[in-house]
Amino acid sequence: MKNNLTKEELLLRNRLNEASFDFKEADWAALEQQLPNKSFWSKYGTALKGAAALVFITAVVYVLNEQNTTLEENPIPNKELVEKKNETSTELSNTLKLSPQKAAKELNENPKIENEKELISDENSTENSTKEENTSEALILESENINKDITSALKAKEITSHKEETLTKAIEPTDYSIDESESTNKNKIEFEEIRISKNRCVGNTINIEAMISGSLNSNTKFTIKVENLEFSDDALNWSSNNLKLSFKPERKGNYKVEVTEGTGPQKKVYHKEVIQIDDLEQTNFTYTDLSSPFEDHTVKFEANHSIGDNFSWLIEGKEYTSQNAQFMHEFNNSGVFDVTLIESFHNGCTSTVSKPVAVNRDFDPTIEKDFTPNGDGLNDDFMPEVFQLREEAFRMVIYSGTGNVLYQTNSVHKPWNGRLNNSGEMQNPGLYIWKATLTNEEGKEIPYTGWIRIKEL
Repeated sequence: MKNNLTKEELLLRNRLNEASFDFKEADWAALEQQLPNKSFWSKYGTALKGAAALVFITAVVYVLNEQNTTLEENPIPNKELVEKKNETSTELSNTLKLSPQKAAKELNENPKIENEKELISDENSTENSTKEENTSEALILESENINKDITSALKAKEITSHKEETLTKAIEPTDYSIDESESTNKNKIEFEEIRISKNRCVGNTINIEAMISGSLNSNTKFTIKVENLEFSDDALNWSSNNLKLSFKPERKGNYKVEVTEGTGPQKKVYHKEVIQIDDLEQTNFTYTDLSSPFEDHTVKFEANHSIGDNFSWLIEGKEYTSQNAQFMHEFNNSGVFDVTLIESFHNGCTSTVSKPVAVNRDFDPTIEKDFTPNGDGLNDDFMPEVFQLREEAFRMVIYSGTGNVLYQTNSVHKPWNGRLNNSGEMQNPGLYIWKATLTNEEGKEIPYTGWIRIKEL
């Protein structure tokens, strides 16, 4: 606000600033003694008037400043009002030169000042009312704007706070800490049991596994050691740097099994026991190549003892199991084959043996190839001799080169003599085909096929 005051107004403001009300307690007491004590007003009237004078002077200064502002906004002044203000300012200036008691009395007794006071008060009241209305509307509008700004600020703060919280959670390291007691229990290594296979016999592969619980790391070094207690032979000792060990003892006796961790003074023994390795009779087998036409290529096997609980025969890549020591197997053809026998015993031990087996063709009716049916008594007919030694049902058919049936018989005692049906025309020298069949009591048939040649007569 600009202070463009008139000379009179400036003079009045300076005088007011220079005024000094040096009231003492004794002055107020003297004034009170001079006043009548009949009523509240008479007792405190002077003090109230003095206070009113101060309020009035303050109001005049405020009005003058406000009016000056109004004059700046409205350049046409009210001449009458200015004159009255100047006159009032002069009278006020004179009044202020008096003592406090006289100043109060002068203000109260001067009707002109009182009238001016009322005039200025009415005008000031009107102006103040208008300004209050305008100010009220401005305050309401400003309040609404402030509320909007506060709401926006709160929302922005809330969003910022949420982002900061999210960012803090994202950056904040996750607490993966484990309860100390739980971690100790997890890291504690405990021996649970040791598993040793039951096949504790000479020549058997024995498997040992130590069961350890707890947290194992690369720095945890376990050892399983097996040593013979009767012989100081390194060949009878075994060790493994992990929790598993397989060994194959070649001597019977007592063996110490020990599971440890670490070495030297820090060595810790988790388990120790003694196991017994039994001696075991080596298994073996014999075989017979059968010669019967119905059992040709068939071999009969027999283990050298029958104390085993189970016998497994490995032949031509297949495994055949038998509950007794005897076993028969029919090969597809003749030849030499590798056969392995695995004999298992009640204590889990096994004994194994392998050997070659020769299989021959013992029944071969196609050996005879030529005959001369000329009646000289030498090789005059055709009948394979091997059939003549069999008692099974028999049947044979002779075919020409073109497939015609020349002869057929159901008896091994009726050979072919080279003629059609053994009574017709003699067949020319050359090759002829024969087919024979043997049938056993179970109805099983074995077919045979061959060729025969009639030589030049």
